[in-house]
Amino acid sequence: VFLEKLLMMSWRTGNPVLFAVGFVMWVALTLGVLMGMESLSAFLHALRLHWVEFQNKFYNLHGSGRKFEPFDFAAILATAAEEVSSDLPASTARSGTHIR
Repeated sequence: VFLEKLLMMSWRTGNPVLFAVGFVMWVALTLGVLMGMESLSAFLHALRLHWVEFQNKFYNLHGSGRKFEPFDFAAILATAAEEVSSDLPASTARSGTHIR
């Protein structure tokens, strides 16, 4: 719609000044609409997350689940290293000859 009403109408006049004004208005309105849609998208996503977190306050009041722990490679690797070192014989674990 913006292309047809602003840019093409100003192009048909043949006046370069009107075309420049039409182009600037077309760019401004197009970017305005895109930024407005993106802002609405970000707002709705944040609102949805707030709603989901708010609803969690009313279900499982006595904690039948477990606390959220973010994914962490360092913790996983540390746990794996502990398991590997506990599976090795004591002489190998002390000498440091196992492969990490």
